[in-house]
Amino acid sequence: MTAVYWRRSRVISPVEFTRTRFGIGTQQLLTIIFSIIFLASAGGQLLAISKVVNGLLTVPIFEAIIVIGIIVIIYTFLGGLWAVMVTDVLQFVILISVTLLVVPLAVLLLDGGLSEMFSNMSFTIPPKYGAPFQNFHFLMAALLSGTMGIASGQGPRFYCVPEEKSARKVGMLAAILFLTTPVLFSIPSLVARSYWGTPDMLGSVIAGENPHELVFIQIVKEVLPPGLIGVFLAAMFAATMSALDSYYNQVASMLSRDVYMTFKPKTSDKALLGIGKIMTFICGTIVVGLALFYMKGGSDLFTILTTIFYLAAPATAVPIVLGFFYRRAPKFAGIASIVWGIVIGFVTNLALKWHIGPQTYISLGLCMSIFIASPLLGDLWRKKDGKISVIIISFLFSAFVSGMLLLGSPENFLITIKLGKLEWYTGVSSNLLIFIIAIFLWVSSVYFSKKFGEEDTKKEELADFFKKLDTPVDVKAEVTGKSKAAVEVFRLVGILTYVITALVFIFMLIEQWIVVPKAGAEPVKYIILILILGVMGSFFYFSARKFQKIADEEEKVTEPIDEPYKQAEENVIDKSETNIDKTNNIESNIDTPENFDNNET
Repeated sequence: MTAVYWRRSRVISPVEFTRTRFGIGTQQLLTIIFSIIFLASAGGQLLAISKVVNGLLTVPIFEAIIVIGIIVIIYTFLGGLWAVMVTDVLQFVILISVTLLVVPLAVLLLDGGLSEMFSNMSFTIPPKYGAPFQNFHFLMAALLSGTMGIASGQGPRFYCVPEEKSARKVGMLAAILFLTTPVLFSIPSLVARSYWGTPDMLGSVIAGENPHELVFIQIVKEVLPPGLIGVFLAAMFAATMSALDSYYNQVASMLSRDVYMTFKPKTSDKALLGIGKIMTFICGTIVVGLALFYMKGGSDLFTILTTIFYLAAPATAVPIVLGFFYRRAPKFAGIASIVWGIVIGFVTNLALKWHIGPQTYISLGLCMSIFIASPLLGDLWRKKDGKISVIIISFLFSAFVSGMLLLGSPENFLITIKLGKLEWYTGVSSNLLIFIIAIFLWVSSVYFSKKFGEEDTKKEELADFFKKLDTPVDVKAEVTGKSKAAVEVFRLVGILTYVITALVFIFMLIEQWIVVPKAGAEPVKYIILILILGVMGSFFYFSARKFQKIADEEEKVTEPIDEPYKQAEENVIDKSETNIDKTNNIESNIDTPENFDNNET
C-alpha cells in the first residue's frame, strides 16, 4: 500500500520525505536517531562476522574486529555508493547459492530427513529452551514492528523503479523474501537441534560462552569440504561488508547533508565530499569501538540486535507511515511522536525491564495517540478557553499512562541498567521514575499542543506535497533514466559471478587432485554449487543483453525527435542574430551626433 505512495512522493530518501512532510526539525531529529541506530546495529554485525571468522579460522575475536573494521573503512572509501550497489547484489548471489547447497546437505545429516527435524521441534510459547520474553507477545511485536518498519524504511526499494506498477511488484517481492528467506536460513539450525540434541548440549560440540550463536557455522563445517567453507566465509564476509558500508554511506550522507550543511549551507560539492569521507572514517571508528564494547560486555548478539530494533522501530515508523494517510496531522506531529516513542521505549525496556511485547504495544500506542490527536489538540489550543481543556486532558492522559506503567511494574525496585555483564546502578526507584515520566508526558503534551496550534503557515507546502501523492507518475514526462544505466550493472554482476564460478572450479581441482588426491574432495558438492552460480550469473548477464536491446530501441526513438529540435534551435539562433544586427544598426544611427538637434537634450 505504501509502495505506490513512496513512488508518487518523488523523494530520494525517507529522510527527505520527513523534511517535506514534517519540516527540517523532524528531519534532523530523525537523522540523529537513524545514525545512532545504524551505528549500534553495525557494531553488532561487525561482532557477528568476527565470531564467524573466529569459528572458522580460530582468529581471536579482538584482532578480527580490528582488521575487518579497517578493511570495511578502506573499502567504503575506495568504492563509494557504486561499490555498495554492486556488492549488495553480488553478496546476495553468493550467499543464496551457498545456502541452497548447505540446506539439503544439512537435512541429509538426519536419517529421517525433514520428518525427523519437524518431530524434534517444539512449538511451545515461550519455547522450552528459549528466553521468557520469547512468547506470543514477542511474535506479535515482531509482526507489527516488522510490517511498520518495511512500510516506512524500505522506501528506496520502492521508488527506484520507473512506474507505480513496478513499485507494487517490488513491494510484493520484498514481502515474499522477508517471509521465506528466514525460513531458508533457519533450517540448518533446526537440523542441529536434532543432530546434536537440546541447546544445553551444544557446549560439548561448540566452544565458547554462547555456542548457540555458532550453530550455523558448525553445520557448515560439518557438510562442506574445506574449499567451499572458504567460499561460505567469503559470502558471509561480503554480506557483512555490504551491510556495513551501506550503514557508513547512509550515516555519512545524513550527517554531511542534513546536519553539516544546515550550519554551512554554502559548502561546495568538493568540500562536502571531503566532509563525507571524514564522517565515514568517524562512523567506522565508532562501529569498531561498539563491537569491542559488546564483546567486553559479553552480551548476546540476538539480545543486542532485537533491543535496538524494538526500541527504534515504533518511534521512527509511525510518523512516516501515518504521514502518508493521516493528512490532518500538522508538521510538529512527527517530532512529538518520535520523542514519546523513544522515551517510553527506553524507560520500559532498559529501566523497568519489560518484555519486548508489552514494550512495543505501549510505544506504538503512545506514538499513534499523539500523532492522531495532534490536529484536535491544535484546534483546541487555538480556541479562546481551549488551553485549560488541553491542560486537563493532558493531565488525565498522563495519569492513565502512569497507571499502565504501574500495572506493568507493580513492585517498587531500584533501577539498574544492564548490558551483558556490565551494570549501572542508578539509585532511582521504579515508582519515582514512573512519576517523572507522568510529569514529562503531561508537560510535553501541553507544549506539543501549543506547537500544533501555531502551525498555519505552511499549509500550501503540505497541500503541494499531498497533491503529488494524488498524482500518478507520468513515466514519459518525469522519468529521465534510461535502460542503458542497468546494462553495465547487470553485465558486471554477471561477469563477476562467472569469475567466482571459475574460482570454485579451480578450488575443486586443487582439492581433488593436489591437496587430498587419495581421499577425494566430494566433487559433487562443488559441481552443484558451480551449476547454481552459473545459472545466476547467466541470469544477470543475459538480462544485461535484454536491457541493451531496450536501450538501443530507446536511442532509435529519440534520434528522430532530436533533429527537429536542433533545426528549430538553429532557426531561433538565426532570428536572434538578425534581430541583434537590426538593433545594433538602430543604436548606431541614434548615437551619431548628426542625428541630434543641438538645441535638444
